[in-house]
Amino acid sequence: MLNVLIAAALLWQEPPKTGGPFSVTIDKPQTTYWCQVPDDYTAVRSWPLMVILHGAGDTAENFIKFWSGGGAKAKFILAAAKSRGQAWDDTDGDLILGVLDDVKKKYKVDADRVMLTGYSSGGFMATRWGFRHASNWRVLTAIAGADHGGGKEYKAAIGRMSVLVVCGDRDPNLRICKEVFEHVKKDGFECASNWVAGMEHSPLKPEAQQWIFDEILKRIDAPAECLKRARKAGAEKRFADAVAEYRKTADQKDDEKLAKSAATELARLEKTANDKLADGQRKLEKGDKAGARKSFEEAAKYAGLEAATKAEEALKSLR
Repeated sequence: MLNVLIAAALLWQEPPKTGGPFSVTIDKPQTTYWCQVPDDYTAVRSWPLMVILHGAGDTAENFIKFWSGGGAKAKFILAAAKSRGQAWDDTDGDLILGVLDDVKKKYKVDADRVMLTGYSSGGFMATRWGFRHASNWRVLTAIAGADHGGGKEYKAAIGRMSVLVVCGDRDPNLRICKEVFEHVKKDGFECASNWVAGMEHSPLKPEAQQWIFDEILKRIDAPAECLKRARKAGAEKRFADAVAEYRKTADQKDDEKLAKSAATELARLEKTANDKLADGQRKLEKGDKAGARKSFEEAAKYAGLEAATKAEEALKSLR
């Protein structure tokens, strides 16, 4: 009995935190990052993640506090990494990947909605290093500092990754930011810029931050993007994700054709789940508990639908 209790204790893990921001310490690489997770987070479905890089001389704690309001409103997981020195350089790349990997281990992150955002020194790092590891990111955002990209991953990301560049029109880094923007635009990236009137290098104006969140959401929540993610999730049998994305697409009226298609496919999922639930109920009435359990388990896979909830309740009663 003691061995069983010890084994259970070893297997048990503390549920990941929500809310925040709060600090997280990891061993490999050894660092502490700051994280904020939506209060209504659930592991049933996947969530977008934004990794944010502070400016020179700043801290991860300060930086996440600045971004937390917008992240909470957008329902993003936020993770603020800290450079080893005062500013970011290429030797800190392992810290960014370490934070990214750790958040993915602890939380249900949507790999198609992972963003990298940096300010000043962090903006240079987000573009220079981010382009070299472009397969990790859906959107790169450089604020008050940006650098050119290159290499195989850079070229492969054209058409898949969006790039946002933000800088004040009184910022000394304005020229390089504009050069980088024109460079990535010429190379074929989907991109947008905001040269904020009257803004110097610091501080970042609240309306500029709001513009960034609006532009990101415009890209990852566009009806075509939502429908694409829903179909992919459905094919991979991640039904909670599929249901959420189909509903989001159907609720948007930006494209009536896509909304209608999403509603049709959502109805098909609902019919399948209801059919499996009804099959389990029929088998249960006939005394076939094993067959009923199998049908209820199939229905329960369609998380996010009423039939799945009812199937879970039926399974509990069978246990």
